[in-house]
Amino acid sequence: MIALSTAPSESGIAQAVREALRKNFGDSTAKALDFYFDAGMVARNPEAYERMLRKTFHSGADHMVKMIAQEICRVSGVEQSEDMTLRQCVDAAKASAPNK
Repeated sequence: MIALSTAPSESGIAQAVREALRKNFGDSTAKALDFYFDAGMVARNPEAYERMLRKTFHSGADHMVKMIAQEICRVSGVEQSEDMTLRQCVDAAKASAPNK
């Protein structure tokens, strides 16, 4: 379990993405997914990351995107509504971070 106690930096969000993949697919599959799909991209461009997943996994990407968004919201303390997109979760996580 991870917790983002400071601003969810790109690396913190990437860590949440990796944790979501690990929880759902196991260590080796999560490592392979991270090799091909840069988890750090979620913080920079969540739409592009989501497009890559959908292009590769088609409807299977729905579950992946949902669990990634849930983990980002969970570790950043953001209450996630049912209809939040990955972009909205990333933006809310960044906005909820304490000011430095």
